[in-house]
Amino acid sequence: MNIEEIRSFVAIVTAGSLGRAAPQLFVSRSALSRRIRDLENRLSVDLFDRTAKGMSLTAAGDRFLVHAERLVEAYDDLQRHATNLVGAPSRVRVGIGPAMNAWLRDRVMTTIRARCGTMSIELVPGSNLGLIRSLHDKEIDLALLHQRPISPQICSERILEQPTLIALAKSLPLAHARSISLRDLRELPFVTSSALHSGTPMYYAALRSLLEEAGVARTIDVGPPDWFAIRDHVVGGSGFTIAAISPESNEPGALWDSATVVREVSDLHLSLNTFIAWNSSLPSTDGVLGRLVQPVVDEFSGSSRLSA
Repeated sequence: MNIEEIRSFVAIVTAGSLGRAAPQLFVSRSALSRRIRDLENRLSVDLFDRTAKGMSLTAAGDRFLVHAERLVEAYDDLQRHATNLVGAPSRVRVGIGPAMNAWLRDRVMTTIRARCGTMSIELVPGSNLGLIRSLHDKEIDLALLHQRPISPQICSERILEQPTLIALAKSLPLAHARSISLRDLRELPFVTSSALHSGTPMYYAALRSLLEEAGVARTIDVGPPDWFAIRDHVVGGSGFTIAAISPESNEPGALWDSATVVREVSDLHLSLNTFIAWNSSLPSTDGVLGRLVQPVVDEFSGSSRLSA
């Protein structure tokens, strides 16, 4: 039994399902399921009842949850005080906001690892408000967010601006039109996940307003933040969704295969911004800010504005 297994158990209970917890922990559903099975085998007890309708705590799982939550809280508290115990930072904690693209997260992490030396890096998933609060309290060092924090105590730098494109099935006649406007999308539902909207509330509010003004009234909500479920709906021709260009290739990400088309919309002038944020009390020439923030900003300096 290890802390990650226990943390995973608590995350599933908190999120309400294995499918919702997996993206928060940056693991696949199958890997998370194996992790919980391993924990149950070590304890020789079933923590969840599994049915076609989902998972629910057993009586043993309910009792175990009380101790598991305390253990995770105590472990995190010990980690937060590790710097004071050893007299020097031993790790960098990077908050990851909801709906953050994997390629973007990985590129930032690669840049940070190159500067960290022997320090370890811990990814801390959370909501925008939760991560901003953690920056205030210095519980994390940096955060990647899709919305600029509005706080005198939090500094931020935009590292990426991506135009909003749409993805739709190649089998649809609209996919081959000379140009596409928002009004052309009126007969198609917008395929999305409401769980993704918490990571970029202002962006999705603006997008929703533009779609409603154009007459796009229907929505297919897949529930958990599962881009593969969204893709399946799009490939089947059930609707359209938003997509972004990867700065690595200036092409749509690998999620969109030959069965889909990613297109510009002539009157959709909306960009998705990504910010790196930190506590303003950090020194500007050394420490976390000098070692890590500026290299990340420099890494993306040529990708701030992208075209399709």
